[in-house]
Amino acid sequence: MRFTSFPPHAILSLLLACAVLPVHAADNRRPITAQDLWAVKRLSPPALSPDGQRAVYSVQEWSIEENKPTASLWLTDVSTGATRRLTSPQGSDGSPDWSEDGKRIVFISKRIDDEAAALYVIHVDGGEAEKVLELPYGIREPKWLPGDKGILFATQVIPALVGKLERADWAAMKKEAKRRKDSKMTAYVTELRQFRLFDKNLTDGLADRLLKVNLATRALQDLLHGVRIDSLDPQGLLLVVPRLGTQSPWSSKATDIARRCGLDNVARIERGVAYLLAGLPPELRATAAAALHDRMTQSVLERLDEA
Repeated sequence: MRFTSFPPHAILSLLLACAVLPVHAADNRRPITAQDLWAVKRLSPPALSPDGQRAVYSVQEWSIEENKPTASLWLTDVSTGATRRLTSPQGSDGSPDWSEDGKRIVFISKRIDDEAAALYVIHVDGGEAEKVLELPYGIREPKWLPGDKGILFATQVIPALVGKLERADWAAMKKEAKRRKDSKMTAYVTELRQFRLFDKNLTDGLADRLLKVNLATRALQDLLHGVRIDSLDPQGLLLVVPRLGTQSPWSSKATDIARRCGLDNVARIERGVAYLLAGLPPELRATAAAALHDRMTQSVLERLDEA
């Protein structure tokens, strides 16, 4: 192995150069603190306007004094970078989506008077946001329907009280949701092996629903119907199953029971949820699929033979 040697005067010159380097740049350095991290503003993914000229996104700020975050919507001109705040920091504004004509933005927010994340619409040119709808278990992933006459969104319901999703049904679910929230009993009893996912309990018995609201009448339509899986129209089917390449805890237990019962030819038992989307435009299928499954633990199939 060969080593490169340097003449003594070259080494001395290098040491002198290092000695005269300015040190003021290091004077202001300090270890990062928790306050620094909480001071960082968190931006959501941007949503581009239909003409591609503007982007809307949510900016979240955390108040250490109040121990809670607030988030508001901001608009940025893509070509010039000019930025302005669209909504005031009254709550947690997020999930913005542009109308087809580019004049309005739908978003969800939980403001002072809201018990759950509600649906809001605001005009891009100014004015206050209009509250469209609030449901007992909140609203997620709002998207404009073609023609800007309605909005598609996801929510959760109590299956035993869902009925026809009429006013009385929503009132009953709101009452039960409040009873559960105010209950002093915080313990859970379950026979499910997978009873919790991160900070979400899986023992609450809630079910996902995909709804659309008519902006003119505020009428709601349930796009999911409980029909037999073998009678589903393949064009309207979304099958939510455990993430491909994985096996759910329920599956391992169910398969073991089947084999102990002598069903040796059963390779594996798994379960999924089939959704039938009635009247949903094909271009919104991907949006519906994203709202109906957890990308970390589930996959969405469009045909039964893919299961």
